Amino acid sequence: MLKRLGRFFRELLFPPKCVSCGVFLKKDVLDPVTGVFCDSCGRAWRRLHFERCGTCGLEYARCRCKPKLLRDLGVLDAVKLIPYERVRETVGKKSILFMKKRNSGALFRFLGKELATALTERLRDSGKEKARILVTYLPRGRRGVNRYGFDQSRLLAREAARELGAEFLSVFRRKFAPFSREQKHLGAKKRKRNMQSAFRLRKKGKRTIETCDFLVIVDDVVTTGASLAGCLSLLDKQMRAKTICLTVGVTPSPKKRIK
Repeated sequence: MLKRLGRFFRELLFPPKCVSCGVFLKKDVLDPVTGVFCDSCGRAWRRLHFERCGTCGLEYARCRCKPKLLRDLGVLDAVKLIPYERVRETVGKKSILFMKKRNSGALFRFLGKELATALTERLRDSGKEKARILVTYLPRGRRGVNRYGFDQSRLLAREAARELGAEFLSVFRRKFAPFSREQKHLGAKKRKRNMQSAFRLRKKGKRTIETCDFLVIVDDVVTTGASLAGCLSLLDKQMRAKTICLTVGVTPSPKKRIK
């Protein structure tokens, strides 16, 4: 109750804006989930769910394509919501960039619920909806945490775990590498090299993974999969075989997009 009252007064003083276009929103300030998009951007967000993968031709929510690095490591599945393209100024791209820079509780709750729904549907299709799930995340670099004050993947994972009713645990830790370059500035080969030995596995995390049916690793955007591969390389083959990568955006295949 106190949290809802706090949110009520905060939003009276600072009216919420659309995370994509920035217009003021007309909404119930006591509603913890809505208040992310205006009507126009909300429709544009829903349309992104129906865009199709350029490799398999399926909608992204149903697509089972995985980056080569993740396939080689034996990852079980990769669940994604929308395409993330640098050249297109879509609602999805603007929302993800907003999420990286602003700690918006409404946006993280919204995306956490979207991720949980997508994963639940995938598990239901496989007949595994009652499986025991452990939710973790790909840690953000220290440079990003110091600059913005939070780890967006951690917040996403916590919200997704809450929606799923699953256990949340920090399994991986990023090593401090002051001279490493940010992934977004590197090509595929350099991304892979940059992530080698960039993570370490927490001892408690390894013991917990062994007792769950599926390990779900949450990341905001997957491009080549190099960062996820850096984490997964710490796990043995049996653990990787029950790993599901869960992400908001995925960089489309360079092949021609199927409409």
